[in-house]
This record gives sequence, C-alpha cells and structure tokens, in this order.
Amino acid sequence: MAGVAGILITTLMMNFEMNLLESYLYDLRVRTIGRMKSPRLNTVLISIDDATTARLNEYPPLSIKTHISLLKLVSAAKPKSIAYFVDFNEALPESDKNTTNVDAENFVSETLRLNADGTPVWIGTEADVTGEVLPPYPVRRIPHGMAVIHKDGTIFAEDKGTRRAIYSVGDEHSLHVKLANHFAGRPDNFKYRGIYRMAETDIRYFFINYHG
Repeated sequence: MAGVAGILITTLMMNFEMNLLESYLYDLRVRTIGRMKSPRLNTVLISIDDATTARLNEYPPLSIKTHISLLKLVSAAKPKSIAYFVDFNEALPESDKNTTNVDAENFVSETLRLNADGTPVWIGTEADVTGEVLPPYPVRRIPHGMAVIHKDGTIFAEDKGTRRAIYSVGDEHSLHVKLANHFAGRPDNFKYRGIYRMAETDIRYFFINYHG
C-alpha cells in the first residue's frame, strides 16, 4: 500500500501545476489584507484619453510637439520628477526615425534642462525577448528604464490578471524601482523584501496589489 500511495503522490506532484495553487494563495492573501493604500495626493497621473485626442485632433500617444507643450506645463508646477510611460516609437513618425527631427531634439533639450534644474525626467520602455526596446534617436538620450507590468496569460494563474512587475533585468532596475528609490531617498542597492529571480531569464520580479 505504501508503494502504491507513493506512486500516486509522485504522479500527482508531477502533473499538478503548483503555480495555480500559488496564485490562488496570493490572491487570497490580497483579499484578506484588504485594499492597498491609495497613492499619495502629490502623485499625479496624466492619461491620454479619447476626449484628449479628439480635442487635439491627434492619435495616441500624441505627437512629440504636443509632448513638448505638456512637459512645459507640467514643469511649471515644479514636480519632484517626471516619468513618461509612452511608446515614443509610435509618437515619432516612421519617416523621421532615421533623420534629424527638430521636435524630437527640442523635446530632448527640454528634458535635459529639467534634469539640470533638479527635476529628473525618465522614459519608460517596453521589453521583448532581446531585452529593452529602446526609444528612437534622439529620445533615447533621455534617461530610460523598463516599465513592464505583467498580465499572467500563459504563466502563473493563466487568467490575464495583473499581479507582478519587473524589479530588475540583470543589474538594471526597472523605472518603477528607480522612481521609488528617488522619492524615498534610498540608494540604488537598497534591498526590498519579496523580490524573486527567474534564473532562466535573469529577471527579478515583485508582486503587487494592482489598482488598475
């Protein structure tokens, strides 16, 4: 009987997807501890919605020229930092990506001016199988970092839920971590709790209680 029981347990463990149990327990914990604290009132999110694009007669993510105007308006409020979660590969016309684009150069100049005045500006980037997808030149001259929040489509819970974000790829922190360190005055090598590493990709993740 012991041998049969051992075979059954081994077979069960070989075929049972532990990640499904882990994701269920994580969701249970999140529901138990209640909603995460709301973002601070001095954290402002400016979104590009349908009403904005219709009023400007543009398509998302808007033109570089419009982003220059937006940057000047935001900088007038003297923010502690500015982070762009915009795909500038779409904002910059394809025909201009290999040529000198005056608006793009002006946008970069404005961000560098803000950095010099003590308001760091970062650009959030995407990632693919090769690593970070860089913005087009000259926008890539602006400090940038990967800003990827996962949907568990084919892994973990496999339900397209959002539970985790990238902490770092190799030794490079994600933009979210850079912002957190900057706001809190923490060093770049600050050790956060709950970070885990996927050895096959050398990517570190952290779980989140996502507001979206």
